[in-house]
Amino acid sequence: MSTDSQPELLVRGYGLVEGPVWDPERGLIFSDVLGGGVFCLNASGGVSTLFEHRKGIGGIALHEAGGLVVSGRNVSFKPFDGGATRVLLDRDPFAHRSVRSGEVHLAG
Repeated sequence: MSTDSQPELLVRGYGLVEGPVWDPERGLIFSDVLGGGVFCLNASGGVSTLFEHRKGIGGIALHEAGGLVVSGRNVSFKPFDGGATRVLLDRDPFAHRSVRSGEVHLAG
């Protein structure tokens, strides 16, 4: 790359793009932190939605089991096959609990 190179605009319409990771099979995977979601830009320039997801995903890594590890409010595994999301690490130990009548119950 020469020192006078200019960046190339690839897509428009996203708030804050984060977590870019290259997947040889799919293309450039990225998140929209402000708008929410994980997307893929393919070699033809088309964008597809991989996961409709909460806002705030800032980190993305490919997982050998065929999915992504995403981070934001927590660290989760999201399989490409549409299976259930699995929370791997939650920074708030009470995020999946509710308080009723002064007791802590697992949220259903």
